[in-house]
Amino acid sequence: MLSSATVSVLLCLCVNWVFLILLLLLVAQTEAQATTAPNEGLLLSFILRVYALEVAGVIPEELWSLNFLIKMDVGKNLLSGPLSPSVRNLREIKYLDLGINLLSEQLPKELGMLSELVSLSIGRNNFSGPVPPELGNLSKLEHLYMGTNSFSGPLPSELGHLMKLKTLNIDSSGISGEIVIQPPADLNQTTPNQ
Repeated sequence: MLSSATVSVLLCLCVNWVFLILLLLLVAQTEAQATTAPNEGLLLSFILRVYALEVAGVIPEELWSLNFLIKMDVGKNLLSGPLSPSVRNLREIKYLDLGINLLSEQLPKELGMLSELVSLSIGRNNFSGPVPPELGNLSKLEHLYMGTNSFSGPLPSELGHLMKLKTLNIDSSGISGEIVIQPPADLNQTTPNQ
């Protein structure tokens, strides 16, 4: 018996958002009912990939209830409208790609609640307004792509707390001002031995 089972759902074709959501919920419910030996966990890892399929319209609110997703790639489509604050429900999400769409309005501060997030791609959309300082709470974030948007104002200084950040793309984003890196106050600083 396997100590853990990994179920990956990779959907490349999507005819209908409702069908897609129902399918994912059915698979999750079926797998969650599977029995495992004591002290053995069942690892469910779900990947939603609806990439470059010319899917148009507003992202359905029901999609944000898929809190078992670890990766969501809906990039390079024709998705429009605001990003819902319900994005906060994606508690397990590590990779979120919403890039190359027509998404607009302000980014919801609730993005800062995605504590497992490693990569966030929101570039090449029509997001506007200030970048929410709550993004500085994403302590595991390594890659942040925000270029080609219509943001206003400076990059929040809270982003300087992202100590694991390796990639920051803000070209043509409308962001102005300096980027200030501020290590957290509790970071121990050592001096080299002489």
